[in-house]
Amino acid sequence: MTTMNTKQDFLRLLRRDAEFKAEVRSLILTEELLNVPTILREMSERQIEMSERQRRMQDDLGDVKGLKVEFRLERRIVSILSRLLNQRNGIILRGGHHNSAVTEFEEAIYDAHRNGAIDERERVRINNTDVIVRATNRETGDTVYSVVEASWVIDDNDVIRARRSAEVLAKMYPDAKTE
Repeated sequence: MTTMNTKQDFLRLLRRDAEFKAEVRSLILTEELLNVPTILREMSERQIEMSERQRRMQDDLGDVKGLKVEFRLERRIVSILSRLLNQRNGIILRGGHHNSAVTEFEEAIYDAHRNGAIDERERVRINNTDVIVRATNRETGDTVYSVVEASWVIDDNDVIRARRSAEVLAKMYPDAKTE
């Protein structure tokens, strides 16, 4: 048995003897206070789970907003491009309602891939493009292809995807212009 004569002896014993420290702690602190570290750890874990859920919800909401932008854009893109890029006779090849031009474009993608003009990665890229419009330039009469990537928030990735899709179109239609 250890004898304590001073406060220093008591503190020294608390530092050295874990059993003694636990016994003193249980006498001084209530059960609720002893459980605080466990409760805080559990709350922290739940907060991390809630943060992850919130991030997923924000991503999902962004996707829904992006789909809404794409849907609205499909109905207006030809008139927008006509006004902004001086185009006429625009027709949606990708991203709109299915029509004969869409079928023709799907065949062109298939042929370009089969003939080696584009590789598999490029085939996937062009198939994932939000909107592609074929039109005629009002001044030159040239056939032009416009690539549009639509999202709720436009960032560098949208521009990069559009540029990559335009590069694929240039391989598929080397004589046409892309905008």
